[in-house]
Amino acid sequence: MRYVLAMSDQTKSASGIPALYESSGKDRRDLMRQLDVSENTVRRWERGEGLTIPVVLSLATFFEVSTDEILGRK
Repeated sequence: MRYVLAMSDQTKSASGIPALYESSGKDRRDLMRQLDVSENTVRRWERGEGLTIPVVLSLATFFEVSTDEILGRK
């Protein structure tokens, strides 16, 4: 079964990922390489689209933050 986050959570995270690039010193290309995904996929995540639970967990691990921070719930 595939779980996708509620739209309100996705909208909050849309602006959270770019801020995490800055605070972590990592960039989109690092994320693409680490998770072996395309630039289009990463751009969708940055807009809050396609954020399944496994994706949020992977992003939290990549940025070394909590899932709440990925979802914009500091």
